[in-house]
Amino acid sequence: MDRMWWALLLHLARAASDETCANGAHDSSLEPPVLPVLDLAPFAAISATPTPAQRAVAAALDAAARDHGFVALKNLADRELLDRAWNASAALFAMDDSSKARLERLTPAAGRATNRGYSAPGRERLNARRAETEPKEAFNVKERNDYAAAPPGFGDAADELWRAIIEGAARRYAVAAAVALGLPRDFFAASLAALDQCTLRFLHYPALPAGDGLRARAGEHTDFGFVTFLFVRDGAPGLQMKPVAGGEVDDWRGGWRDVAAPGDDAVAIVNTGALLARWTNDRWRATAHRVVAGAGAAAPRYAIAAFIDPDADFEVAVHPSFVAPGAEPRYPPTTGRAYLRAKLDEAQGA
Repeated sequence: MDRMWWALLLHLARAASDETCANGAHDSSLEPPVLPVLDLAPFAAISATPTPAQRAVAAALDAAARDHGFVALKNLADRELLDRAWNASAALFAMDDSSKARLERLTPAAGRATNRGYSAPGRERLNARRAETEPKEAFNVKERNDYAAAPPGFGDAADELWRAIIEGAARRYAVAAAVALGLPRDFFAASLAALDQCTLRFLHYPALPAGDGLRARAGEHTDFGFVTFLFVRDGAPGLQMKPVAGGEVDDWRGGWRDVAAPGDDAVAIVNTGALLARWTNDRWRATAHRVVAGAGAAAPRYAIAAFIDPDADFEVAVHPSFVAPGAEPRYPPTTGRAYLRAKLDEAQGA
């Protein structure tokens, strides 16, 4: 296991070295690193004492989260289910504009927010310091949804994927994270009782013509909450990452590293959210990331992201084990709702 992580670190040593690369263009002569794939299967059954297999997965997870916050994870959901979800996603985004106009609309405004439904291209800007909005479109799924205008089968596939990822895999991962950090096994899982802050997001990045290499398909940001599971169809390129302190992207222009999607549509890229970094007093890193188009024409890109966030009223406070004797936590307590609301308003321009 140690040799595997040293190999990863050597791959990740390359960073963009000039202004062109720093703003999104890729050096095609260099292959991007491929994340090692860990298996969540040992956490299918949870016992009072972690098994050797669970401890091995947890140790590898801790090594990645301390360094850069990214790892690839398999056995989160059934492959046949994911295939149906990919097909349902393609059908949804292939609808014409008049049909999409009948979809439930994502409402970001404070006081009436749903964080559910369709978000049209150009609606979002994850990095407020970029002048341009992002050309992606998305459909957010929550615990209750309106699929009346969606293509046949979309709602069934989306709801089944919600149950597999949000209700199942997320809770197993929460136990794995607790084992990795030496915490009681239900420490994080207790925050996922209602699942009222979690979101399953279907994403489509339309094709872009050559010459848009400096344009972000998704701007520089850290994910807001506990953890994110990202599935990328056909290993589509464009994802870049940059470790940051405290979950904030202070310098968004330089130091970005390409990340290769696993190349298996059923394997997820997993990254630590900014709230989890606060929860652990920055023992685990929140990793900034973005999706860029590259210098040439960019093909359409499809992804499914599961954003796992603590329940709305659950208090998130730094655990004492992450604070040195005599020191104060770096971050004050917050709640799942307060932190997510502030971050969503920032991203969606509310």
